[in-house]
This record gives sequence, C-alpha cells and structure tokens, in this order.
Amino acid sequence: MLDKVLEYAYCIETDTRMHAKTARFFKDRYHFVCTDERCLKIVVPARSKNDLCFFRRKPEKGTKSLHAPNCAFFKEDSGQSEGGSPKYSEAYTNQFPIPNILGKLTACRSSAEVENIMSDEEKLHILVSKSGEGNPPIYGSLQEVVEAWDRMESSERRNHTLKIGGQESNYEQSFIDLASRSGYFQNPAQNKIVVITGFLNEVLIGNNKNGECIELSVDTLKYFFKAEAEQAPKKHSINYSSSFIAGEGFPGDKQLSQFEKSSKVFLFCLDPRPINSDGSRKLLLPKEIGEANGF
Repeated sequence: MLDKVLEYAYCIETDTRMHAKTARFFKDRYHFVCTDERCLKIVVPARSKNDLCFFRRKPEKGTKSLHAPNCAFFKEDSGQSEGGSPKYSEAYTNQFPIPNILGKLTACRSSAEVENIMSDEEKLHILVSKSGEGNPPIYGSLQEVVEAWDRMESSERRNHTLKIGGQESNYEQSFIDLASRSGYFQNPAQNKIVVITGFLNEVLIGNNKNGECIELSVDTLKYFFKAEAEQAPKKHSINYSSSFIAGEGFPGDKQLSQFEKSSKVFLFCLDPRPINSDGSRKLLLPKEIGEANGF
C-alpha cells in the first residue's frame, strides 16, 4: 500500500500548490503538474470510491497513465482505465485542508502564458520548485473558514494562520465573540469575523418583528448563518452562506419552519459596519448584545 499520495499539485494558472479537493472544482479550467521535480507530469484531480481526493497522472491516448519511474508518486499500472485509484494505508486521512486565506482563488496567467510554461520544462521546473517554499496558500470561502474554526479545539486556533484582507493573524484572533465585547461597534476592528449567538427569534437579517432584539443598520454584509435545534425524534440543523461578493439573501420561512423560535442560531459576519442612515441591510442583535453596544 502507498503511504504517500499526491494531495497537492502545482497549478500553472494560479502559480500556487493546490489541494486535490479544491482542484476538483477547477479541473476543466486549470492545468496541474506533479510536484516531484523528477516528474513534472500533467496530473488531474480525482476521487476514490471511499471519497479520498488525490491527483493522478492525466490519461494520454495510447500510453500508460503513469508518473515518471523515479517519481515518489509512481505506481505500477493496475490495468484499470485512467491509471486506476491509488491504494491507501489505513493511517492515511484526507480531510479538507484548513484555509489560511479568506477569499477567492483567481488565475493570474493568461492562456498564452500557460501554454508557454507548459512547453518550457526548465521554466516549469523553476516554478514548481519555488512553489514549494513555505506553506501553500489555501483559499477558502467564509463558510469554509467558519467550518474549519468550528472543527478546531480552542487551544488549536492560535496555531493556524489566517489572512483576511491582506492582514495575517490566526484563527483565535480573527474571530470576535460579540457577546464578550461591549461597545464593539463604537470602535470596530478590521478584517475580523464577528460571531453573534442568540435564538432564531432574535438573530436575523432583514425584517423580523418577533422577539426582543435590536435592529442595526449595516453596510454591505458578508455572512454565514447556522441554526441548530435539538428536537425529538431527530436533530435539525441548517447552514446558509451568503454570496461572498454581495452577501445577499437569507434562508426563507420554508427553510426555517422546522425550527422553534428558541432554536440556537450562530451568525458569522465579516466586518459588519454600522451606518447612520437607513441602509439596505438590517442586522438584528439579541437585545442584551445590542444594548451592550450602545443601540
């Protein structure tokens, strides 16, 4: 069995090393290269039957789909189409990598530049070698970053870096619990994810006439919403992420109808900014949190 599989490959379009799980969303647009400098073969993201993501050698007509013989990721041809799936040791796990940058991954090279690099092995060797310096950038949406934070133990969060808006910090310092920060909106921090915890009849964006809450007008809001309800006979939960760009929309009444108004709600807002005039965004805070912030 293989103890080592190709989880990260060099992406020519973005000039970064990308995890196979992320690369699956770009497999028809971007070109990926094996990071073993003795190989540099074109690879594609794939997924095994037990949901493990990896890169395999790109199939070529009339040839076996193998890495270079001296590549660390070389395996004998199994006779299956497209090179088959690698065999994994029991110790191998393939969790989604923890994002270290909040934002969207974008291409930085044109098609012509990509073709030029692919035809120049020496240049490709230099780029792949350089991409291995330091930790690879792992981009994540607000939802992916929040879910990574939620999976961590409190003691772990300080050990994982997170860059928001060009400002590098860590998962511990990048999240602010609004309930523990009286007066936060009088001097809001930049590049932070604000956590608002309350009940469904308190924490909502839009028009809500139920519950004891404080209405706060905010400018463009990017947020991730999560609700949980411990109800017999089963536990209900819903995750809702706004568009990363616009922050528009919210779960409708139909989606929320399975929850009691006392269901616990978590709202993760990226840099909520209060505005003086009546704006298009309404952030409803639990009454005690709103009053602690001067509203």
